Amino acid sequence: MPPKTGPLSLPSGLRAGVSKLNGAALDGDFDSARLCLAHLRELSTGRGLESLAAALAGLSAVLGAPGRQPSAGLGYALVEVTDALERLGQV
Repeated sequence: MPPKTGPLSLPSGLRAGVSKLNGAALDGDFDSARLCLAHLRELSTGRGLESLAAALAGLSAVLGAPGRQPSAGLGYALVEVTDALERLGQV
């Protein structure tokens, strides 16, 4: 029988970073959102965070390059990131 493990310990600042990312994107400050996203992608490299890392990669594709408008699907991608974070908090 495998040993029981406790809840996943999320990196410090992850929840606040997602909140800041969502706020910047919803305010139309896409370059600030990209900066938050880059920081979150660094934080989400640990074991057990693969689903969040995948959602962040999807959001990165939607946001695109600095100085440009995001492509279609921004709202969906933001929800995917938030949902992935929430699922991790329930593990």
